[in-house]
Amino acid sequence: MTAQPPKTLQEMNDEFHMMVGECVTQWATVEELLFRTCRICLACTTEQAAIVYYRTPTIAARIELIDELLGLVLPPKDPKRGSEHHPDTKEWSGIKQRLKGLLSIRNRLAHEPVTINIRLSTSDSDPVHRLLAEESSFAIYASRQQLTRAKSAKLKPLLINDLKEHLVAMSAIAGRLQQFYRETLPMHIPASPQR
Repeated sequence: MTAQPPKTLQEMNDEFHMMVGECVTQWATVEELLFRTCRICLACTTEQAAIVYYRTPTIAARIELIDELLGLVLPPKDPKRGSEHHPDTKEWSGIKQRLKGLLSIRNRLAHEPVTINIRLSTSDSDPVHRLLAEESSFAIYASRQQLTRAKSAKLKPLLINDLKEHLVAMSAIAGRLQQFYRETLPMHIPASPQR
């Protein structure tokens, strides 16, 4: 087995930013599915749903909006089942909780800068080679101002492995949401000419 040469800063930059882009793309997929769910629950035109959905200012608030709308569409607790929710309602609840758990990283991707942490090699006098040291890395860091807030003080930088984990989690939840939208939700929406 031959050892791989260390990545250049440009290769590290490209890989890191590609991973950021992949995560953002997964969130865009989730937003699209949430919007479609909103439209179906409201039984309205795309334009009308867009007014309601995009007037809701944050993705967290949009998730809560969808939750309320689905509360009117999905089956309520069935007295025959005791106080247990319908399996489809439980499925939505699980999706919602998982999305809410992933929001903190989504917000960091959207609002915090990508920074390079360059470790210079002290053994090489050539500045180009010094910049290509293996210990250099890219990360998303909370700003100094944000770190002064008590709830943000312990935020660790998001490294490439954090982004890879987030992408895996986002791909899984986007798949669950798509399946819910395509297979589960139609069973609870009465047929209408607008659909």
